[in-house]
Amino acid sequence: MLHHVIEWPRAIAEAVRVLRPGGTLIGYDLTDTRLATMIHLADRSPHRLIGFDEFAPALTQAGLADIKIRRSLRSHLVKFVAQKPT
Repeated sequence: MLHHVIEWPRAIAEAVRVLRPGGTLIGYDLTDTRLATMIHLADRSPHRLIGFDEFAPALTQAGLADIKIRRSLRSHLVKFVAQKPT
């Protein structure tokens, strides 16, 4: 879902802003694997896929803690869970 948002780190920051202290942010998205890139090229998608290594810094910068990130579906998806500190 985030790869459809041009300024996706700002979208995460906004989600954290409205999240209650102690609340959990859960999400998943496509990553920039070769297959996902080819599908985006075939669809002529204007969106930029996000690299796996870009998620942790964005979640940390948004003020989240207890961040858990893992690859899924043969690394085509990233799943993340993080907490807003109390």
